[in-house]
Amino acid sequence: MKNIIANFIMEQLVKLNIKLLHESEYSLLCEEIEDLGSIVGPETLIVPIKIDPDAVLPTQPYGTDACWDLYSLVDIWLRPGESTYIPTGVYIDTPIGYEGELKARSSFGKIGLSLHHGTIDAGYQGEIAPFMYNGTNARYEVHKGERIAQFCLRKKIPIIWKQVEEFVPSIRGEKGHGSSGK
Repeated sequence: MKNIIANFIMEQLVKLNIKLLHESEYSLLCEEIEDLGSIVGPETLIVPIKIDPDAVLPTQPYGTDACWDLYSLVDIWLRPGESTYIPTGVYIDTPIGYEGELKARSSFGKIGLSLHHGTIDAGYQGEIAPFMYNGTNARYEVHKGERIAQFCLRKKIPIIWKQVEEFVPSIRGEKGHGSSGK
């Protein structure tokens, strides 16, 4: 496994036109990533990412978190009722077979901010720029380096639509909003 990771890193270095001068440096690279086996397992997906020089690499405060925090690249004022895109300086090459999802930070609801839940399709390589809405009665300043959104990667499940005349009956049926009594 460590040789696969080392080879991947070497390929990335070559793409960036960074050359290792000696074969001994390749051995050192293998040694340095030996412990990655506990972090990078068979379920780990290596996703290409580019970031602007002033941008913050996405982070996960806890290893068990489902999503990665994205940070604002600039200072922006949002007036009450105003919406705008917030640049992050992050470009993620969502792999084929996956979708990226943009989600709001849970703390935004407490203060009246919301984020448009967005889907980032495979193949999109542009900047990730969440669309934020200020639902408060006051101006809100988004500070450069502030966590503004969460990025999640989800596996896409292929679907084939099968048209039917009737559904197999279920307990819920067509009962919708509020049908559970709450």
